[in-house]
Amino acid sequence: MGRQGAPGLEEAALDIEKLTGKKTDSRILATAQGLQPYLGRLALHLAKNGRATILQRWCSKTSTPSPNAGTNSGSGTNSNNPPETPASPTPDRPSPEEIAQLRAQEQRDRDFLTSFNIAGTSARRREVTAAYEAWISDVTPQLEAGGWDGAVEAVTVRVPTSRETCLARQQLQASYGVLVDRDGDRVGEPRLIMSSGFALLNRRALEAVQNKDDFENETDQNRPFRVDVIFQYNTADCPPIDASTPPAS
Repeated sequence: MGRQGAPGLEEAALDIEKLTGKKTDSRILATAQGLQPYLGRLALHLAKNGRATILQRWCSKTSTPSPNAGTNSGSGTNSNNPPETPASPTPDRPSPEEIAQLRAQEQRDRDFLTSFNIAGTSARRREVTAAYEAWISDVTPQLEAGGWDGAVEAVTVRVPTSRETCLARQQLQASYGVLVDRDGDRVGEPRLIMSSGFALLNRRALEAVQNKDDFENETDQNRPFRVDVIFQYNTADCPPIDASTPPAS
């Protein structure tokens, strides 16, 4: 079989012939540049037997090591090309903007906790009773015309665990009085009857009441409702809280 390839490939074909005892057309090797792992292993085999050949030199000049070069399916990694040790990941450092946001959140948390304002048990009961009676007194003129029986229906709105209840470490509640007409629509503005102790949560409770659009009034007249907005507290849903932060009491 004739050998009419490039000079380097012709010498490589001779090397292969000496090693295998079979003639190899150098023109076939011209297509072998995509088979670098095979040629590389052959060159290493020759070198291990003390035969620094043109094939080894040819491979080193014409091949570009691939990420998998030097690895064969059965013998592990080529010791001439030890794997690089991956660098240890560098922890991400917060940016100045992120640090500013964290500090602002910490300040909001402190402001929230220090805003707690609620009387003791006995005083609170008196405040709630007074607020309830004042609301009933205000809406009674709009109820008597329809023969109101004096009943006030209670409904509950539950708000999932929030950062605020996690900070307070307890379930909180705010209650509003709402007058509803026979079509289920609110009449006038809701009235705060019982505070949660936090102005922020009272506002959120008011928003929840104002967004409630499923009051069921089965009478033919206006009807008063007491809406209890419960801010739930589930420790499993809370992020870690600094132990130095005192709970609301």
